[in-house]
Amino acid sequence: MKAIGWDAGPVSHLDHQIINTSHPMRRAVLRAERAGLLARMGQGPAALAEISSLRTEFKAFLYPELSVRLYLAEAWQGYFTDFSPAAGALVRRAHALSQAAGLRAEKALSAAWLAHMNYTELDFHAMVKHVLEALQGAEPLAHHTHSRACLVLADAYHLAGAFQCAQPWYGQARWHAMAARDRLTLSAINHNMAWHRTLQALQQSVWGGPDVAKNEARHALASMAATQALDMLTGSPSPAQSLQWAQALSYSVLGQYDQALNRYGFPLERPDTEGLLPLKPLVLADMAWCFYQIGKPESAQLYAAQSFRSLGSTHHPDTLALAHARLSQVFDQLAEPAQALKHRQDAELTLRTHRQLQGQVLLALHPVSESGRHFLQATYSSSHEENLILSS
Repeated sequence: MKAIGWDAGPVSHLDHQIINTSHPMRRAVLRAERAGLLARMGQGPAALAEISSLRTEFKAFLYPELSVRLYLAEAWQGYFTDFSPAAGALVRRAHALSQAAGLRAEKALSAAWLAHMNYTELDFHAMVKHVLEALQGAEPLAHHTHSRACLVLADAYHLAGAFQCAQPWYGQARWHAMAARDRLTLSAINHNMAWHRTLQALQQSVWGGPDVAKNEARHALASMAATQALDMLTGSPSPAQSLQWAQALSYSVLGQYDQALNRYGFPLERPDTEGLLPLKPLVLADMAWCFYQIGKPESAQLYAAQSFRSLGSTHHPDTLALAHARLSQVFDQLAEPAQALKHRQDAELTLRTHRQLQGQVLLALHPVSESGRHFLQATYSSSHEENLILSS
C-alpha cells in the first residue's frame, strides 16, 4: 500500500468541499462537520468558535441535519477538552433528532458515539444495542461510523479478557480509519491497546507470574513507542500524560523504578484534561511502591496516604483492585500488617467484582457473536476490494 497522504486528510478534504459548495445549507453542514473534526483533534477553541458562528448565522432556522452535526460537534468539543459529562447528553440529542428526521447516516454515526458513551458509563447492554444499530445502519464507506463502532467492540472484548475476540474488531477499526485517513482513530486504537496491555502486565505482576508480567510490560512499551512514532508522523494530538503514566506502570513492573518515577511526574498537578482522574489511586499507589523500592520509605508513606484518600475517584473495579493490591504490597513493606491485610481483602473483593463485570460484558456481547460474525464476513470482500484500490 502506498503511504497515506496525511496532509491531504479529512480537514483539507472538507475545506475543498466547503469552497466548492454553492448551496448555503450544505456548506453549513460541512462547516459543522469540520468543527466536529477540529474538536476531535483537540482544537477546542477553534471548534467552539465555528459552532458559535453557525448557531448565530442559522438561529432563525436550524435544518435537522445541521442541528445533528452541531450537537455532535459540541459533544466532541466537551469530551475531548475535559471529558465533559454533558457530552453524552448531546450525543443522545443528536441520535434522537436524526432518528426523528429520518437521517440514516447521522443516526448511525450518533449511535456509534452513543455506544462509546455507554462503554464509558459501563452500560454494556445499551452499548451493544447502539453498536449493532450503527453497523447495520451505516453505508459500507461510512468509515468514521464503522471505525468508532468497531473500536467500541474491540475495547469491550478486551475489557472482558477476550483478546482473541477483540483482535478482528481492532483490525476492522484500523482498516476503516486507514481508508478515511483518520489519524485520530488510528491513534485512539493504538493508545487503547497499549493501556490494555499495561493493565494486563500489572495484573500479572500482582496476581500472576513475574515472567509473564515482564513480557507483557515489554510488549506494552513497544506498543507505546510505535504509538508515539505514528502520532509524530501523522501529526496526531497525543495524550502525553496518559502515555507517560502507562509507560511508568510498565517500567514499574519491569523493576525500573527510577524510570517509572521520571515518567510519572506529579499526578494531576494540572487540570484533568485527559480523563485520568479514575487512574489517580493506582498511579499514586504505584508511586508509593516505586519510592519504597528506591529506598525512600517516607515518600512511600506519603503517596500511599494520597492514594488511599483518592480511592473514591474511580468506579472501574479493575483499576480499583490494582490500587488496593499495590497499597497492600506497600504497607507490607512499611511493616503495617493491619493496613496491608485490609487492602489485600479489598483487592480480592474488588477483583471478584471485576470478574463479575467481565462476565456481564461477555453476556451483553452475546448478540454480537452472531451478528458480528456476519458483519465481519460481509465486509471482508469490500475491504479487500478497496485495499486493492488504495494500493494501486
